[in-house]
Amino acid sequence: MARPSRRSTEKPRLWPEVDDYSNDDDSPPSYEEATGNSGGEPRHVPGKGTDENTKGSVEKACPHWSASGCKLTLSPRSCCSCADERPWNGSGRYAMYADSEGWVNRAARWQYYCPGCREYFDRDAEEKRTRDHRMWEEKYARTLADARFFGLAGYVRMGKEAAERFLCEEAGIVDPKSDPQYIQFRCLPPGGPLNRWSHMITRSHDYPGAQAMLYGAGVPDEQMMKNAPHVGIATVWWEGNPCNTHLLEFGKIVKKAVERQNMLAWQYNAVGVSDAITMGGEGMRYSLQTRDLIADSIETVTCAQHHDANIAIPGCDKNMPGVVIAAARHNRPFIMIYGGTIRKGYSKLLEKDINVSTCYEASGALTYGRLNAKTNPGAEGRTPSDVMSDIERHACPGAGACGGMYTANTMATAIEAMGLTLPGSSSYPALSPEKARECERAAETIKTTMERDIRPRDLLTRRTFENALVVTMVLGGSTNGVLHFLAMANAAEVPLTLDDVDRASERTPFLADLAPSGRYLMEDLYSVGGTPAVLKMLIAAGLIDGGVPTVTGRTLAENVADWPSLPADQKIIRPLSDPIKASGHIRVLRGNFAPGGAVAKITGKEGLSFRGRARVFDKEHELDAALSRGAIPRDENLVLIVRYEGPRGGPGMPEQLRASAAIMGAGLTNIALVTDGRYSGASHGFIVGHVTPEAARGGPIALVRDGDTIVIDAVKNRIDMVDISDEELEKRRKSWKPPVPKVRRGVLAKYARLVGDASHGAVTDQWDDDA
Repeated sequence: MARPSRRSTEKPRLWPEVDDYSNDDDSPPSYEEATGNSGGEPRHVPGKGTDENTKGSVEKACPHWSASGCKLTLSPRSCCSCADERPWNGSGRYAMYADSEGWVNRAARWQYYCPGCREYFDRDAEEKRTRDHRMWEEKYARTLADARFFGLAGYVRMGKEAAERFLCEEAGIVDPKSDPQYIQFRCLPPGGPLNRWSHMITRSHDYPGAQAMLYGAGVPDEQMMKNAPHVGIATVWWEGNPCNTHLLEFGKIVKKAVERQNMLAWQYNAVGVSDAITMGGEGMRYSLQTRDLIADSIETVTCAQHHDANIAIPGCDKNMPGVVIAAARHNRPFIMIYGGTIRKGYSKLLEKDINVSTCYEASGALTYGRLNAKTNPGAEGRTPSDVMSDIERHACPGAGACGGMYTANTMATAIEAMGLTLPGSSSYPALSPEKARECERAAETIKTTMERDIRPRDLLTRRTFENALVVTMVLGGSTNGVLHFLAMANAAEVPLTLDDVDRASERTPFLADLAPSGRYLMEDLYSVGGTPAVLKMLIAAGLIDGGVPTVTGRTLAENVADWPSLPADQKIIRPLSDPIKASGHIRVLRGNFAPGGAVAKITGKEGLSFRGRARVFDKEHELDAALSRGAIPRDENLVLIVRYEGPRGGPGMPEQLRASAAIMGAGLTNIALVTDGRYSGASHGFIVGHVTPEAARGGPIALVRDGDTIVIDAVKNRIDMVDISDEELEKRRKSWKPPVPKVRRGVLAKYARLVGDASHGAVTDQWDDDA
């Protein structure tokens, strides 16, 4: 008998690994040798024939095979009786011994040889393989009317390539782009049908209840049920906030456009908090945790409902990072549509453009007697109170996110630079025709991402986060961007630290004359070409990477190539040769006051260093009350420290625009603000936030006392308590006692329990296993 040739070590991608048999002496016999069948490979013909065991026919079938054996559980019964008779012993001869179940003692290992697949299997590993194979049997064999065929023998008789393709198409594979830290969902392989995940519940009759519910929800017919991909449309919508009140209608536009692409569109909601409405009150403590609430909601619906893609439509600050974090988690085709910026307001009494930030600064000006009408101040209808009423009435003229380079526009421009939106998304006004057209185009784009298997984690890379940081520095974006970039990178498993933020700031000029520190708003930038024009300039200058891929299937540079360049006479974006500041306005500070880091927003207009006497407030409302009383003096440099407002201590790390804006409105230039909480994107002045460790965790900010000298140096990137010895600090540390949490139940109690520190993004889904 001829020696069998060496078996190929290449195995089907979908099949459990087995021994490689890499030498001739260890090669199993040929199929013909093992079965006595010299008629060639048998071919499985499903659905026909009269054999009661197979419910089909097998041409030139192995005489030892029957449907009861060689199932996916590797049960060595009648199909493998040949192994009992003539097991291969690996030495070129047939061994004449085997146990009663067909196991062979071969090379001191009990193995079983299956002539159907022509491979040995270790008995020691059989339990694990059995579990795996049973899962295969349950998932795959049930998909056919002639399911009894689909055992290992049937697999061979179909031919390995055909069987592998069949397994993929009928029952899916574990998504190779999914993160094993999450629940693993099976999907169809790329390059075929687009209903890759929804197929798992709509194929055959495996999930009849699910299909009944889907028909009830609006699936029109069986053809759509079996073939149409499911696209989730997540609108972060609620009434009562201009940033979000219009997003439901955007979702309806997107839904119709998706349906025109012959896909099923399912619109659902995530909720959030209006920062401007809650600013300065207890409601602001709920703001940051909505980032995680939004991410949790979209991850939940996308995965549980087996959606094949996600289109997210956010509007307010935490909305944008929330939907991106969700995308990094579910990692299914995704596109973001920014809700758009608000139009500028106008005050007749101040005779100038205004926005929501004007309200807070006007409040401080009113308290310190500095708020007046531009002409005929004090006349009837032109009193300070009248001016305040005029500002409140006209600062927000309609739908859209706050108009300066505040947190919403910071995140939207950065995410556009990362390639997760269509070009122009971040600068189109909310109520512009272009924004409605973007909603229409999103359906075609999401289909492109599905066809090309473009996933969020393909786009969320180190290169794109570098782009986001550079754009934020150029445009004068919010310090909140740092917190959110760290959290987004964490979700996408991209290494990003405060040191990376610091390096990006050092090499990037600050160019944009945009509010809060500048004169212009996003609507003005839109009028001179918008974000694509800025990106085009930065790509040409080599400041950002135009080669990164995007949701369109093209590179960032290709996306903006046809957009007009910034006009030569525009005044919003300064030339690179004449920046507002040669380096970025966001500074990462460290020192004995913030050993874990702090984030400062220093444009240079306030100076680059500050030295002052500490005045400590244990909660934001204490500082607000002092400002309302006019109790902050003008005659000495003060560092106002607000503590116990961090992620855990707040809880919720509330923004403190009310205080920072009141100080600017009052003209208190002798003040620096420091907190373990956050500042709004509308805040400006000499401000330092995100101090880590926070006071509630016993950081040095908890040890500072009234009268201590604090030095802030934005050139050396330091923040220190000076003239205080290490011995004194240690003495204070020993006498410090952590405050008893006042919030013991509800969502904020859960948040305080789970949240990490600000220097790592204040994430809630990462902790030590032994914690």
